[in-house]
Amino acid sequence: MMATDSAAAEGEPMEGVEGAKDKVTAALAQLKGKEKSPLSPGPSAADAGETAAPMASNLDGGDDEEAMLRRNFYQRFFPYGRFAEWLSYGNVDKNYLANREFSFTLEGDVYCRWQSFNSRAQLEKQMQKAQPVKIDVGAVYNFKPKDKKTIKASAFVPQERELVFDIDISDYDDVRYCCQGAAVCLKCWPLMNVAIRVLEQALREDFGFEHLLFVFSGRRGIHCWVCDQRARALTQQQRTAIADYLTVYKGGEKARCVSIYEMHPS
Repeated sequence: MMATDSAAAEGEPMEGVEGAKDKVTAALAQLKGKEKSPLSPGPSAADAGETAAPMASNLDGGDDEEAMLRRNFYQRFFPYGRFAEWLSYGNVDKNYLANREFSFTLEGDVYCRWQSFNSRAQLEKQMQKAQPVKIDVGAVYNFKPKDKKTIKASAFVPQERELVFDIDISDYDDVRYCCQGAAVCLKCWPLMNVAIRVLEQALREDFGFEHLLFVFSGRRGIHCWVCDQRARALTQQQRTAIADYLTVYKGGEKARCVSIYEMHPS
C-alpha cells in the first residue's frame, strides 16, 4: 500500500460502474436513430484557451461509439453537484474550489495540468467540452492553478490535499494463484475486501480519522481518500510516516509464503 498525491460494500464498486455503463449504452441506442444529435459540439479555440487544440481534437472523431458514450456520460450522468460539493468541503473558504488543481487526460494521451474552476458551473462546462478520459484531483494551492504561469515559482505552494492510499490487486501477486497483474476475478477480489477492512480499522482506531471514502480505481484496485481536515493538512513527512506504519510486507519477492514473527504495533 502506498500513500499518493473511498467504505463500500463488497463488489459494489464494480457493479456501480457497470450499471452506469448500461444506462449510457441505452441512451446511446436511443440517439443512433436520430438524424441530428441534440448534444452540443466541441469547443472553439477561443473558448478553450490554452488547451484548445487538444480539446478540439478530442472531439473531432466523436462519431465512434466510445466518444459518444463519453459525451453522454458527461452530459447526463456525471454528478457535478456532489463532486464540487465534496472537493470544496462546503466552501467554508470561498477560494477552496477555485484554488484546487484538476488535470485532464484527453483522448490520445494528451495530459493537461493546472486546470482550475471558480464554480461548479464552470467546472461542469469545461468538463463537458473536454470530455476527458481520465480526471486527476490535485492539491489546493494558495493561488489559482490556472494562474500558475503568472506567479513566481517559489510563491506558488500547496496548502492542503487529501491523504490518499492506492491498493492494487497486483500487490497480491505473490499470494494469489488465479490471476496476475491487472487481471482480477471473484477468487482474488476478496483480497481487496480484506485490505479495505484492515486499512479502515487502522485509520479509524490508530489515527482517529473519520471521513474515509473508498472507491474502485477504475482498473486494478481501490483508492482510499482520507478527507478529515487534519489529514488534508499533513506534511509530506507525516504522510510518509503513516504509510510506513501501515506497511507490514512489501511484495515482489519470489517466495509465495510469508512469515511474520513480530506483531504489528497496532
